[in-house]
Amino acid sequence: MEQECWPEGTMKERRKKWHEEFEKAKALDLPGSLEWSQYNYEAFRYTEPGVTIIFYPHTVKRTFNQHIRVREQHSKDKDRAFALMRMLNNLENCCTFDSHLRTHISRTRYNEEKKRAKENG
Repeated sequence: MEQECWPEGTMKERRKKWHEEFEKAKALDLPGSLEWSQYNYEAFRYTEPGVTIIFYPHTVKRTFNQHIRVREQHSKDKDRAFALMRMLNNLENCCTFDSHLRTHISRTRYNEEKKRAKENG
């Protein structure tokens, strides 16, 4: 099945709309590649060996507010992918990235990692 791509005009609009979020992710200075996506269900994606993270737009049905959600896609190194998603989630003054980590990590592991993060400051 062929994936739909955005028409060129829409790509420009998408880049303009999500530029700030792209720059926030880029500012983490990660070793992989952060690139705008050509697919209509993605804004941009991050890849490094063993890890792929998708950044996609989400609209809240009740308020029609939009933000970027983050998910890993078939990453071989799940721990690294989740660590990167946590870094994005924990950016100072940032509620832009929403990763729903609880759906990807067991409740126990989530609580252990949260406790460890509190202890480490």
